[in-house]
Amino acid sequence: MLTNHNVFDMIMGRGFFSPLNSLHRVISSMDKIYLSIDLDYWICTNGNWRPPKGIPFLRKVFNLGVPLQVVLSHEELLKYINKSGANAIINIDYHSDLADNDVDGVELNEGTWGNHVAFCGDQNASFIWIHPYPVCNSRNEGRCDEYENPFTKQCKRICGWTKTERKCGKLPSKSVLNKVVEVGISISPNWCEEDELQEYLDFLLGKEVSVKKTLKRLQGEILCRN
Repeated sequence: MLTNHNVFDMIMGRGFFSPLNSLHRVISSMDKIYLSIDLDYWICTNGNWRPPKGIPFLRKVFNLGVPLQVVLSHEELLKYINKSGANAIINIDYHSDLADNDVDGVELNEGTWGNHVAFCGDQNASFIWIHPYPVCNSRNEGRCDEYENPFTKQCKRICGWTKTERKCGKLPSKSVLNKVVEVGISISPNWCEEDELQEYLDFLLGKEVSVKKTLKRLQGEILCRN
């Protein structure tokens, strides 16, 4: 009998970051990765079924020992990203957070912060989007572009990034995580199932004092929004 986890493995495949994978080759060229994580990857309100729980992966992330920030809305990580010294972003997220540019520019919000990264046009700068379901790669579902898909060879013209890739699949391996120089986690309560979000908040609150202080403030903001 197939379980959700079996189906997840079948759909996503087991070859993510394998030596023959083009995405692996892109990531191999990176030496400083900013790891951007949105909790809606695991518990988005739009998801009909769930990938495996994210807390074991988050535990590995905390064990990296690199600077880590927790914010309420994803665009709040931008100031940390721009100061991180990274040359690439891996965005683990239900949504791409990368829009297509227009003549008037792109207004900064939770779905466009990727367009505002200071190093996006640098040589070898890369934006990698990892999403949980195939349907995420649909406009108005997971993709945030309005007219043109930024995850093509025309990415520089469309969104400003030198390289973009997306993958519906497994989370980064240990060898990839070893290249991470900084981590940002967005709680994104408006996109997460409330009853499932509490488990993740409890996990984050169990971490170092700086994260506890941030989460206590954010919990107060979440209560005010509801």
